[in-house]
Amino acid sequence: MNRIVVGVSFRSHWKALDAVAARLAHGANAEVVLTHVGADRAAIEELRWDVSLLQDFRDQDIGARLEWRQGDPVVQLVACVDEHAPAMLLVGASTVHDARRGFLGSTTQRLIHQVTSPLVVVPTDMPIPRQDKPWRVVYATDLSSDGLAGVDKALALAEAFQGELQVLHVVKGRHHGGLWSQTGDPSEGISNAGKLAAAVEHIACETDFDPELIHVLSCPSVAYGILDECERLEADVIILATRAEDPNVSVAQAVLRLSEVPVCLLRR
Repeated sequence: MNRIVVGVSFRSHWKALDAVAARLAHGANAEVVLTHVGADRAAIEELRWDVSLLQDFRDQDIGARLEWRQGDPVVQLVACVDEHAPAMLLVGASTVHDARRGFLGSTTQRLIHQVTSPLVVVPTDMPIPRQDKPWRVVYATDLSSDGLAGVDKALALAEAFQGELQVLHVVKGRHHGGLWSQTGDPSEGISNAGKLAAAVEHIACETDFDPELIHVLSCPSVAYGILDECERLEADVIILATRAEDPNVSVAQAVLRLSEVPVCLLRR
């Protein structure tokens, strides 16, 4: 990618978003394009917020510029990414880390369905991440040909995030007696464990990926399985591949609502 497009808001902005953008810019040797959509340019320039924002990136030897746009935020952000293609879009989303109350802002909801470039959503309450260590990047995928083909893109993104990629596949099933099965029948445990092992072998064969970096588990909820395993792995970034019309968009939305780390959506 040549550019990292960052949707910024004068009224609601946080340093973690800038930190993720800076890391990607360093890792991908890309320019940062800060994009503000709104009619408050005069107020921003009077307070010199734009100068301060750009200076933070330039102090890190990152090429950065600010673009001013007016109109519908989603339409303008999509247009900006398309104009700067190949590019990636970073936005923040207000989230509540509670399964009963999690939500996504309407702008993020619409972007999920309209952006064809990689979209990274950074939680508003995320602490500023450390820049002095490799990040752990987890690509959660199904076993479809499209999903497995996305491993190459995920590898490139992991390199941009300056981290190591691990692959995760979650099978929807129940837990019983320490083993997972689709029905909860303990007699299915051995065969189901074999199926999970077979899934690891299948991913490794289809992608030439190191089996030691492939994780397969079963969980009643695919989204919660992804979140729980990523927490166990201490992931710094979660990558998901989805299509706008794909039923897995609901999984992506659930992960986005509850993730405490950035989530990157790859359109497949």
